[in-house]
Amino acid sequence: AVRADDTLARWGGDEFAVLLEGAADAQTTVDLAERLVRTVSSEPFRVADRDVALTASVGVAFADGDVSSADLIRNADVAMARAKELGGRRVEVFAAHMHTDVVRRLELAADLQRALLENQFAIEYQPVVDLATSRVTAVEALVRWWRGSAFVPPELFLGPAEDTGLIVPLSEWILREACREVATWHASSWKIGLSLNLSARQIMAPRFVESVESALSESGLPPSALTLEVIEEMLVEDAEETVNRLSELRELGVRLAIDDFGTGYASLALLRQLPVDMIKIDPSFVSGLGRDETLTLLTRTIVRLGHDLGLIVVAEGIERPEQLELLREMGCTRGQGFLVARPMAARGVDSLMHTDMPSMPSGV
Repeated sequence: AVRADDTLARWGGDEFAVLLEGAADAQTTVDLAERLVRTVSSEPFRVADRDVALTASVGVAFADGDVSSADLIRNADVAMARAKELGGRRVEVFAAHMHTDVVRRLELAADLQRALLENQFAIEYQPVVDLATSRVTAVEALVRWWRGSAFVPPELFLGPAEDTGLIVPLSEWILREACREVATWHASSWKIGLSLNLSARQIMAPRFVESVESALSESGLPPSALTLEVIEEMLVEDAEETVNRLSELRELGVRLAIDDFGTGYASLALLRQLPVDMIKIDPSFVSGLGRDETLTLLTRTIVRLGHDLGLIVVAEGIERPEQLELLREMGCTRGQGFLVARPMAARGVDSLMHTDMPSMPSGV
């Protein structure tokens, strides 16, 4: 696919470099990169009587101005990493902001590692209530990071934590701490549940199931009090292995929930393979209740589906009284959101023990 005057070299591992010299303009360079992607992935390679399908991700960089050879290679590598992040089998051209983003992510990863060692993380709990009785039935554990006196929003650090693998030790810490805290409430005869979100890397960690079993054993929290949540996409990617891991948890007595239900790609067939106890309606559906007929209809359908399957249905993101009224009318059993209660520290949850939530519309 390359031209006679181009230089092609194996750069290391599964990485290759192509050097275009002379009068190669930008379009010619990008055209070649796209031709390489097509050539590599157009048909399987025959190896030892087996077909092996390959794909390629290509990063393109230009030696403009006084860019050194080292910087040129680095820039192309950054662009290639970006191509991989976007799903692979594509071409990305280097832009200056890419390097800035990479540096920022590396710095953030170092800060995350330091934060774990220095106990900079904290847990807040968002109450989940029975919409009929106003009783707190469970809490969802949410991680918070205070970098010095500055609060770092979860959406800024959870992605990098997942990418670097730091999500695994962070999630294990959240699991242990939350189990210990909720176990103290159980010891005071307040038998509420605990919900935690699982990440893809966490599920695939070598000792994932053992870490859950250990956290339960050390805290004394009954397995049935713990609900672990997965999003639908995680049930599609590496579906067999994911279902096997979650089934092992189910055998321990841990409950399972599908979070953000209705926004992903999981088929109903997966609900048969993986016995779940709960589905959580995504806030994007709840936000449209009373304002968008389609979203209202979809929410009603999800509630009915949950009931037909014998599942607990939890609505997330309840913020307006009319949303609450419609959910109760639909027969949704549980809910959480700012109208119900904002996330709070453990001492705030202590004050709710054995009490109803503060007065809200229609007694909720």
